[in-house]
Amino acid sequence: MMSKRIAWLGTVIQAALVIAVLARAADGQAQPLYLEGPPPEAEQAFTEGQKALDEGRFDEAVGLLSKAIRLAEEEYPQAHLRLGQAYLELDDFQRAVPAFQAALQQKEELADDQQAEAYNGLGEAYLEFGAEAAAAAVQSLAQAAQIGYQNPKYLLNLGVAYVRVRDPERAIKVLDKAIGLDERLAKAYATRGQARGLLAQVRPEELDLALADFDRAIQLDSTDKTFHYDLGMVLLQSERLEPAIQAFTQAIVKDQEQAARRKQTAAPSQTPPVPAP
Repeated sequence: MMSKRIAWLGTVIQAALVIAVLARAADGQAQPLYLEGPPPEAEQAFTEGQKALDEGRFDEAVGLLSKAIRLAEEEYPQAHLRLGQAYLELDDFQRAVPAFQAALQQKEELADDQQAEAYNGLGEAYLEFGAEAAAAAVQSLAQAAQIGYQNPKYLLNLGVAYVRVRDPERAIKVLDKAIGLDERLAKAYATRGQARGLLAQVRPEELDLALADFDRAIQLDSTDKTFHYDLGMVLLQSERLEPAIQAFTQAIVKDQEQAARRKQTAAPSQTPPVPAP
């Protein structure tokens, strides 16, 4: 009797799988129903692509991850996620957006931390499109911060987005949380300084707090030219012209220093050749 029940159950499961496949085909979604994940060749391409991404070989990562997605006939959200991250590293934001969107369309297959990564990546890409995409960035980054509420990077990015949409009070609130999680996160102080600079236009007493935030950011990372530039903008908006000029001058100096370091890094090695024996 038990063996008959097991055989009957196996028949029912097989029938259910056939019905599922036929239903997907009838809906115009004739995609493979991977019961145990993507096919092995897709997983191999994904593994190699993720390794290339981790090692900074971003163009190679794009090729391998795209191959993994193609072999899995688009049903590989983890590969879409890593592909979006590779495009971010290449500053190819136009391609990063649909990659992250594709990952999120299958988000039920992603772990919570991967969902947060995808929302954060999508929000970072939107931020690169300027004011017209700032609201979309807020929406995506708020999702990332809700899922990964202990991740200071997600909170920082959400704070940046709030500054872009000129919502300084919400920006300060999330940036306070980011700094609470990582007191050495220089950009969080600078972004909070920007938010307080916006408030200073209606509440002048906020200016001193903004300047203190910029001082702390520069103390933590004196090489970042954007801190000096954003400080200059806050001072300019408050009609503090002389210190604004000084801040802009420092931004130019830091930019030149960064360019010199990049040039030095890119220069070929000057090691003399070893003489032949």
